[in-house]
Amino acid sequence: MDALSWQAWYTIAVVVVLFLAMIFTKIRSDAAFLLAVAALYIPGVLDVKAAFGGIASETVLVVGAMFCVIAGLTYSGVLNWVVKHLMGVPKSLSVAIVRIMVPVAALSSVMSNATVVALFVNVVKLWSKRLGVAPSKLLIPLSYASGMGGICTLIGTPPNLIISGMYAKSSGVQMGLFAPLICGLFCLAVGILSLLAMQKLLPVRKSPIDNVSEEDFTTELTVPSDNQYVGMTLSQMYDSIGFMWKSTPGVTEAMGVTGTAETPGTTETPGAPGTGRVWGEAPIEISEGVIRRLAEGANPSSRAPRPRVRYSPGAPGTGRVWGEAPIEIIAVRRFDNDVVHPVEKDEFIMGGDRVLVGGSVSKINRFAHMTGFKNNVLEAAIDCSDSAPASGWKKVASSLVLVAALTLSALNILTLLESCVIAAVAMLILRCCTAGKAVNSINWEILIIFSGSMAIGHAFEQTGVAQAMANGILEVCGSNPYVVLTAICLVGTFVTEFISNTAAAAMFYPIAMSAAVATGANPVTFCIALMISVSSSFATPIGSPTHMLVYTPGGYKFSDFALIGIPMNIIILAANIFITTLVYPL
Repeated sequence: MDALSWQAWYTIAVVVVLFLAMIFTKIRSDAAFLLAVAALYIPGVLDVKAAFGGIASETVLVVGAMFCVIAGLTYSGVLNWVVKHLMGVPKSLSVAIVRIMVPVAALSSVMSNATVVALFVNVVKLWSKRLGVAPSKLLIPLSYASGMGGICTLIGTPPNLIISGMYAKSSGVQMGLFAPLICGLFCLAVGILSLLAMQKLLPVRKSPIDNVSEEDFTTELTVPSDNQYVGMTLSQMYDSIGFMWKSTPGVTEAMGVTGTAETPGTTETPGAPGTGRVWGEAPIEISEGVIRRLAEGANPSSRAPRPRVRYSPGAPGTGRVWGEAPIEIIAVRRFDNDVVHPVEKDEFIMGGDRVLVGGSVSKINRFAHMTGFKNNVLEAAIDCSDSAPASGWKKVASSLVLVAALTLSALNILTLLESCVIAAVAMLILRCCTAGKAVNSINWEILIIFSGSMAIGHAFEQTGVAQAMANGILEVCGSNPYVVLTAICLVGTFVTEFISNTAAAAMFYPIAMSAAVATGANPVTFCIALMISVSSSFATPIGSPTHMLVYTPGGYKFSDFALIGIPMNIIILAANIFITTLVYPL
């Protein structure tokens, strides 16, 4: 390391600062990567092409086209049809783990992991009630399955595209679409069997979604940092949008709708004194009925069932009239992953909060529109679950488009980029989704992270950092390629628990390639093993976006992931080294 140039040390410092910022600050990931790339470009560590050329690379263009293809599949109702008609209800926890992991892994191999997990959270909610088990027993397997399924194809997860793209650029050889399939399927099978054997380690937690109706959709909404309600309490926000906490005897106003209170003769939940208010079309209820209990004169901190008060028109008192599926603010997840549950009316709203809500899809969308809270990657999942299903022929058409694209690419008739672009155009022509929805489905944050990660990878390679790190590994591990491969995958698995797996892939690729050349090993073996290792983040909830999607609904603690995730990391690492060196001999 003594022979490293100032550019190399400067690159290391920039990367360290980048990772610390991503872990300990609220800065957006895409903004952090842009700043890091700028910091490498301004002093001349990278030229303009190496720094910013990634945004026009084939890898990034494939990801952008795939967002449009996924939009066609999602908005045409394919995902929702699978969830509703192919899942059924298992009869035991072991069967449930298998039946949740297999289809989720299959879908995640060609679709966005976050969208798939968002929909299947609602399957878990239903199953847990039917089986009488805590949702926390199934939500971790759900998230793990999405990650392990993604490694089975090049388009299943961003690191696979990053690594295959960088390998194609350096070697001139393009990997096949299903190059990691056999290795990925083996690791998936080992992962499923491991979870079945260790299911006692899956935690039992009190879940915020326990009391949500089976018919209600459950998802998280993000509070933008510039949202107008940041700094307000929930009650202040409700007052601002028309959800007022006080009622006038005989008449209650909500969202500009005035209605008479109900007359005697109607059923009223026991214990309600007849105070409350009439809600409009999109009601909001604080989790655990805090406001309802206040109206009933109960201690707001007490745990109580969720009665719904109903009155007949003209009652002398006032009452809260609920719709058929009121939205509930179930919990709030803060930036530091602290979960607020139950939620009190004087709880402050902060930028970056994730608000877990439950209710009918139309009401969730209306609430998001009124408050300015964002659905982010879950928007398509919410929309495709609405009450107006897409035409049957669109489901078939979008499915055939995807199959055709994968087949053409797998048979090398078209390149991966060509097949993805044609599939995206076909989705629009067949009206599987509108042009607006296709454009809105493109996650620019991910594309910027992709581009920035590639720039960091170039910096590691050009400044000699990658070669120096590879030499350091060889000094410690010797020249045995099996030992060197294991060491690289072990470090890659550890690092990806705390940073983006895309960044980990871009950073470790040049190191892996330098080590492969130095040991005279097959570079493809190192590529495939690295793909699996940087996507094997099981031990922390921040290791994967899908872990955070299930974190709040599962009622998890941070340590819950480590308890079962550390053994999973070790098992999958061993399975990875075994099958990869068997399929792609060193």
